[in-house]
Amino acid sequence: MATYLFPANYETQGLAALGVADHDESNLIFQYLDNDLTTFIRDVANYLVIEELDEVVLVGHSYSGMICAALFNQFPHRIRQVIFVDAIIPQSERSFVDIAGEQFGQMLAAHRLGNGLVRPWPMTVFGLAGAEAAWFASRLCPFYYQAFHTPFPGLFDPTIQPASFISCRQTAGLFLKKMAEKAREFSWPVYELESGHFPMIMCPEALASLLVDIVEQKEAFR
Repeated sequence: MATYLFPANYETQGLAALGVADHDESNLIFQYLDNDLTTFIRDVANYLVIEELDEVVLVGHSYSGMICAALFNQFPHRIRQVIFVDAIIPQSERSFVDIAGEQFGQMLAAHRLGNGLVRPWPMTVFGLAGAEAAWFASRLCPFYYQAFHTPFPGLFDPTIQPASFISCRQTAGLFLKKMAEKAREFSWPVYELESGHFPMIMCPEALASLLVDIVEQKEAFR
């Protein structure tokens, strides 16, 4: 679990901070080298069911766009809306690498450790520097290579997803900019933040405020 900065009248629950762990727990990730996209979908799905949650707002950052979209397919009756934060938008039966393209695939291969894991990207890729970068780097751990190659399970239909997209203006590279363009093509509301790829670190108050605004705007039109 993780705690996120949010206005007091909203209850938030942070789940599966993928690739991020406290120092004394980071070794746990190495026990499950066969984990892939379906593992993360199943983990959150079980949580929704066991906790009997409904009217859920799922917020998916980066890779987690794959997870949130798949969960909506499984639980449309439990999920009120999905908010993609600088996140990948899935395509039916295609993997993260399939969608991200050859350049990402090459970078992934260059960071592969040879034991089923991928080492974290340099902090400069995320636009982080100084004490902020050191703090974040100390909490990163390797991620699962296979997770990037697992196809999205089943069909992805953007017309039935009650989704919004937050684009971070300072994110490096074109891949996530293309995701924002794709969201506009789907007629999803697209919002912009003056931030790099990790707004929860670079501008947490602004991100929290925008998330609340999106939820309340959607609620007004229900």
